[in-house]
Amino acid sequence: MISAFKPGLLIIVLFSLLAVSNAPAAAQALDIERISRATVFILQGQPQEDNLFLTCVGTGTIVSRDGLILTNAHNVVPSSECAGNTLIVALNVNPGEPPVPRYQAEIVQADPGLDLALLRIARQSDGRLINPDTLNLPFVELADSNSVNLDDTITIFGYPGLADDPLTQERGTVISFIAEPSGGDRAWIKTSATIRGTMSGGGAYNQFSQLVAIATSAPVSAASPDATCVTIQDTNRDGFITDRDICIPISGPTNTLRPANFARPLLRAASLGLAVEALSMSVDMLPPSGSPRFRYLGFSPSVNEAGMPTTIIRSLPAGSTSLFLFFDYSNMTPETVYELRVTVNGIPSSTFSLSPVRWSGGRSGLWYVGSSGQPFPNGLYEFTLFIDGTATGNARLVVGAPIETAPQFSDLVFGILDLQGNVQGNGFVLPVGATASARFLFRNMQPGTPWTAIWYYQGGEIQRTDEGTVWLSSDGDSGIKTISIQDPAGLLPGRYRLELYIDARLSAVSDFTLAGAQDGAFARIFSNAYVTTAASPAEARTAAPISTFSAGTDALYVLFDWQRIAPGTLFTVRWSVDSVLFYQL
Repeated sequence: MISAFKPGLLIIVLFSLLAVSNAPAAAQALDIERISRATVFILQGQPQEDNLFLTCVGTGTIVSRDGLILTNAHNVVPSSECAGNTLIVALNVNPGEPPVPRYQAEIVQADPGLDLALLRIARQSDGRLINPDTLNLPFVELADSNSVNLDDTITIFGYPGLADDPLTQERGTVISFIAEPSGGDRAWIKTSATIRGTMSGGGAYNQFSQLVAIATSAPVSAASPDATCVTIQDTNRDGFITDRDICIPISGPTNTLRPANFARPLLRAASLGLAVEALSMSVDMLPPSGSPRFRYLGFSPSVNEAGMPTTIIRSLPAGSTSLFLFFDYSNMTPETVYELRVTVNGIPSSTFSLSPVRWSGGRSGLWYVGSSGQPFPNGLYEFTLFIDGTATGNARLVVGAPIETAPQFSDLVFGILDLQGNVQGNGFVLPVGATASARFLFRNMQPGTPWTAIWYYQGGEIQRTDEGTVWLSSDGDSGIKTISIQDPAGLLPGRYRLELYIDARLSAVSDFTLAGAQDGAFARIFSNAYVTTAASPAEARTAAPISTFSAGTDALYVLFDWQRIAPGTLFTVRWSVDSVLFYQL
């Protein structure tokens, strides 16, 4: 059991950048010339003597006149697939001709999970430093991507080849929105347009020439049979271009777009010159202990506020407008690429599928991907998940079936019991103690129906109802039931799960977390947070708290106490300036 308090530290390093305008643009016809001039081709490479050997390529968009460029993180952030350390920016100088290398850039902000990065032009192509104040580049403004609606027309700009093709554009309509825990109901925008792999990182625009989304498709691992890469240089200098030379990974065609609102914190941080550094390594930052894996695929018609399935279903009635695929995940990292392929009556569905994208969740847990607010046509749906290009699980469901009247459990929430036997708390994070309770709804239950409750801790079973347990007539046929798990020695902090079965069929499942000390019905986990300035992290531990700081301060330290948190427990850090978010982890 973890009970000691321990200080944690975060640091903000300040540097100067000019602010980026996010003001709405005036209504006008699509400004193709301006968008074209603001769309750049990005080449990542490794310098060797007088040569630059290319390692990755992609499209980007200039979003400020002083040279900030928005693109996909997988195009520019060094990784096992893209190991370069130099970024070249090529401009669309002459319409109808290939882009021309003009600048070198640096990464100023990046979110590998969301697959977004912000670059800053820093040098001429020959290495001479550039003062950003002297630049006056064409740029585009970001729209509020929440204003995008189904059937809206959008146009995507990007480069379809390896720097030898001119800029192109693809026009399509918005056909769906895809939901994930990391992004809510609009984690992704789907379009009817087909976008080629090297256009990944390019902008999608509304009729007012505002950037509403970023085309996104991550290349899968080179070990995958679906991997595509191109060798164009003799990087090992043996006089031949073969598969022993550096191969540039190319994403497959996509119709998946990351909404522009996810890029706003990056732009806000860059405009303020702020960066955040965690001074201690968390368990989630350590290398995974095994291969990425998905298991236990299932369906739910909706999700609750904690991102958990409300109930488990095997079919949906005609006219349904909401469906979510749930699954367990483990050993995932921000570099892992996952994909969802959906077929309806055996025909691939571009509306409900998700192209290969970077993983934006944690190391392990319960994840969902799905859609709500749009009709699901009747038919047999098959969902197949892929990790780094390899199929890892599938599940089927019928839409158009009669409304289910079978017994059902739903709407699991967790807390601690008050004196009247009511479950109290926020529903999914409980204080560490000897008891944890669950409340759920039930309907259409008949006396004598077999049912089972299984409790798990950190992935291992710790308790289940006795074999032969059946529903009692005193329980009723519909209503609310509460069950509990107890340990007189105290339940350990960490991640728990409860699975409810009816006649050996899974009917409801949800995760919850035990952490912190009890404060009424809630958990007190973090406390005594304060801000200070110091010359080093060591000095920050003993420096006095501050409420204001002078202009020119180059680092702020935030210290806080925490208690009773198990290693690997997910938590969120958010930083704002004037109530505007600029960082989230």
